[in-house]
Amino acid sequence: MPHINGVFSDASAGRLLITLSGVYVEGVRRDSGFPSSFGGGSNLSIKPFAGPAGMPIYGQPIDRYAPTVTYELDYPGGNLLWSVGTVEIAHQNPSGGIWSYGWVDLRLNLKLIKR
Repeated sequence: MPHINGVFSDASAGRLLITLSGVYVEGVRRDSGFPSSFGGGSNLSIKPFAGPAGMPIYGQPIDRYAPTVTYELDYPGGNLLWSVGTVEIAHQNPSGGIWSYGWVDLRLNLKLIKR
């Protein structure tokens, strides 16, 4: 699964509001934790990160049961480059059969609330 990777930079200091959201799909349909005709049981947890290079600060993970997470960090300003992105932390394959599952419309939004 491809992950979101990028950088954030701004001259102003403030609170950086980070939101990760997506739509979980199992088989060919949207699935938000309801019983599945595809054997069920699949899950894919990913979490967002932001921070100076080599020192990421991670948010809580999203998965099929909780498809959105938001957290805040203090951004120091001064056009400091921060790495931002997502990482996989766990996955669970469905039980039996031929299957596919994952995230679509995955979005990582950053909003700087200036001081």
